[in-house]
Amino acid sequence: MTLVKLTPFLDSFEDLEKMFDDFGRFPAWKSGSTLYPLVDVYEDGKNLVVEAQLPGVDIKNVKVSIEDDVLIIKGEEKHKKEVDEKKYYLKETMSAVFQRLVKLPVQVVAGKAKAVYKNGVLKITVPKKEDKKLKQTINIEVKQ
Repeated sequence: MTLVKLTPFLDSFEDLEKMFDDFGRFPAWKSGSTLYPLVDVYEDGKNLVVEAQLPGVDIKNVKVSIEDDVLIIKGEEKHKKEVDEKKYYLKETMSAVFQRLVKLPVQVVAGKAKAVYKNGVLKITVPKKEDKKLKQTINIEVKQ
């Protein structure tokens, strides 16, 4: 007789839930009850740019800050309360809290950061700190 290891029934549902998370209201990954918006981080000339995908989120409920070269995007997606008279066949909208911490790959001038929310994308632009030590030219005399 061959023994087969029993996998808990819940594991298959977790995999299924993970797959359906990709089809949510805004692109995010989930851990526990917190959503994490997906971000792109890139350089654009003298700036560092972070774009977070937040379609459908009221920007009034979003806070952006930089602490110790870490960008923090916090917010809440609020939806109105259900009406009891409605007969729902499918209800996927819900209120959720989200937060994303992004370690910035270069030093930035946090006080000059700017953020724009357009078409569901939060674009944060921060000037990079110039390292003046690297830009100096030093002539070294070579003796024979």
